[in-house]
Amino acid sequence: MEIGQTSIFYIDDQRSALRLMQEYLSDVGIDVQVFTTMDEANRAIALSDTPEVVVLIDLKLSTSSGIDTIRQAAELWPHLPIIAVTGELHFEQRWREFLHAGADSWLSKEGLTGSIVRERVASVLGRRWMRPGGAHA
Repeated sequence: MEIGQTSIFYIDDQRSALRLMQEYLSDVGIDVQVFTTMDEANRAIALSDTPEVVVLIDLKLSTSSGIDTIRQAAELWPHLPIIAVTGELHFEQRWREFLHAGADSWLSKEGLTGSIVRERVASVLGRRWMRPGGAHA
């Protein structure tokens, strides 16, 4: 869950995707809290005492999809960085729409690794890089 003082919250309604993200991040020494709905994540975020929370959210949830998902997340957590996670091919062509809707960055599920997630989180948080184990450079 912690990268230094940062918690990662991942929302995806597919349990297999949640397990994969947990595996990816545990491979690089990061624990992640996983949720199947925005409501579950919202309750956990409200109770979190971690100074920094980064939300990773799948763009195809059973309750919303695409830009609507990002808009809802941005309304719930306007103060938190939001990273859209997608299995959509050629998403980079539509990225600006999601940026305007409230996403700070995005990740493709294709070829995803824990290192890629770590680098994206560090980028979103404005850090050049983070060392494994949570020590900031």
